[in-house]
Amino acid sequence: MEELSRHYISQIETQTKGKYRITVAEIKPSLIFKSTVTKLQIYEKDGEKDNLIVNLPEVKVGVSYLPLIAGNIKASFIALSGKGKIDGDLSLSDSEQKIDVTLKDFNLENLPYLALMAKVPLKGIISGTIDVDYNDAEVSKSNGVIDLKLSQFVIPQSHLTPMSGIDLDLPETILSDAAGGKIKIKMKSGKIDVQDFSLPGPDIVLALKGNVAVNKKINFSKLNITGTFNISDKIKEALPFVIIIDNQKNEQGTYPISIAGRLTKPQIQIGTFDLTALTGGLPAAGSEQ
Repeated sequence: MEELSRHYISQIETQTKGKYRITVAEIKPSLIFKSTVTKLQIYEKDGEKDNLIVNLPEVKVGVSYLPLIAGNIKASFIALSGKGKIDGDLSLSDSEQKIDVTLKDFNLENLPYLALMAKVPLKGIISGTIDVDYNDAEVSKSNGVIDLKLSQFVIPQSHLTPMSGIDLDLPETILSDAAGGKIKIKMKSGKIDVQDFSLPGPDIVLALKGNVAVNKKINFSKLNITGTFNISDKIKEALPFVIIIDNQKNEQGTYPISIAGRLTKPQIQIGTFDLTALTGGLPAAGSEQ
């Protein structure tokens, strides 16, 4: 039974076309009840590196073995971590990935993917729902809704190198307190509508809206995001180069920001100042020059 369970895990790696590697410390299989998997870790392959994106101490998984005959994956799962919980359903085929999950007070340290994407360490609590049906073969058939709340969302004190030749010592940065930041995204017919991406601060206050036109080739996906942000005096002191954009504030005392162009190499503008020119058109993580 355990051998069958491990075969199931290998099939998930196959269905994702080798993009992910999954490791587990132990599997306690069950035909009637959910099997228990301890120390489940999922890595995203990036060239010669494997980046940890999910780290769960224990997961209870209920699998459907019949679809496995056709090479498809269907499973339900529950993961507990401290006071947090995530449960839902997963379905994978050659061309389609479906995920429908609910998160309640879940620790971001168990989902290091967000920190990997942001390229800064992150701590906090996440609650909400993710219901996405993504079609690799025909992106226009992809649909979904993401509705999340980010509480006690913090960048811990860090030493960062955002670009070559620039080193920063960033103090603890509070992105949201108990009130929580929001992420509300809808995807319909392959177009992502960012309805609300907001952080109340106080150290970084951010409000973004817009859309992403998704392409089958991720390099050709296009961004059209606008909004505003502001930063506290504490963060300004840590980022002395902020002085070059200080005159870009609007009448409300916030900085207008727009993000456009390719997803893997976005063009970022603060007011009339082209931040892309300052960074030399720095590509996003995982993209090619």
